[in-house]
Amino acid sequence: MADLTPVIVRVAVPSPLRRLFDYLVPAEMVTDAPPSALQPGCRVRVTFGRREVTGLIIECADTSTFALEKLKPVTQLIDVEPLLPASLFRLFIWASRYYQHPIGDALFSTLPTLLRKGALPPEQGQKCWQLSTFGKGLGPDSLKQAPKQRAVIDKLLAEGVVSDEQLVALFSRAVLKPLEEKLLIESSIQCIPEVALDKLLRQDNLTLYPSQKQALEAIDHHHFNCSLLDGVTGSGKTEIYLQSIEKTLRYERQALVLIPEISLTPQTEKRFRDRFHVPIVTLHSGLTDKQRLNAWMQARSGQAKIILGTRSAIFTPLKAPGLIILDEEHDPVLQTAGRISIFGKGSRGNSCATGTYSHHSGFCYAIARIIK
Repeated sequence: MADLTPVIVRVAVPSPLRRLFDYLVPAEMVTDAPPSALQPGCRVRVTFGRREVTGLIIECADTSTFALEKLKPVTQLIDVEPLLPASLFRLFIWASRYYQHPIGDALFSTLPTLLRKGALPPEQGQKCWQLSTFGKGLGPDSLKQAPKQRAVIDKLLAEGVVSDEQLVALFSRAVLKPLEEKLLIESSIQCIPEVALDKLLRQDNLTLYPSQKQALEAIDHHHFNCSLLDGVTGSGKTEIYLQSIEKTLRYERQALVLIPEISLTPQTEKRFRDRFHVPIVTLHSGLTDKQRLNAWMQARSGQAKIILGTRSAIFTPLKAPGLIILDEEHDPVLQTAGRISIFGKGSRGNSCATGTYSHHSGFCYAIARIIK
């Protein structure tokens, strides 16, 4: 059998060096891996100096400026497909060059911490709880000394399968843990059912004033455009956002809402959850690494329909992007200093930028331009 042509990958690693590094993919690794595992944006494990680090493939090549025998081998192909869509990946590469920022540092700053460390993406779906075979056999007098645990058993007996989010909200993680340890309940990952279009709202929309209605109708939800809403606190901008999000959801697209960290409070999140009957995730500094990864993956897969986040959430890949809302765009915390720029500097006005878009990458760039 003829020898396989050597596959060389140019890899970006998280470092302050402004260059890529060539690695050789072993022939057996090329044979065993699916072709998509060598596409730009896939992660690999490589030896870098005395450390083993996670890197991102930028491109594949047949030749290198170094002799093949001097190239270090890739030790692992982590992903079977790129984590980021090609358009978004190209945008991040462009941004690293435009802002003269080290490419590895720039690219890895867009990923959740666990993915930077080489963790595998979690299985997508909704965590749910149900009774185990043993749990179904419990008698009515069982767990009398633990009334909250008994209440969980009764809830699952009545409904069969209950989402983790709902069960934790009703009881607590501390109540579920001993039941799981006793093998009375068990968890599983299940697909999140799509919400019917006629059931998108939990609450009815508020009646708009003529000026609000005029502003809402001026936002084009079919073509790429940017709009700027200017109004004092309490003038009704948020209701325009909410009804614009509803339109986006009815077109089966996702909405990304960027909010200053100090404004992303439980009350803010509750307002969205009270209005919309769709999966909503948040991305902010208060999340654990695991929570952030799960939220990021739900946005990427399209399961999350509304994403609330601070400024770094602009890097989140969306399966069906339809609307980005930048709330309080004049807030200084939305400006960047010292690192790769997210929104640019010198934002003017006490306002909020919104826009619909057909390609996530195009809007990231456009929103950076419009608020300068």
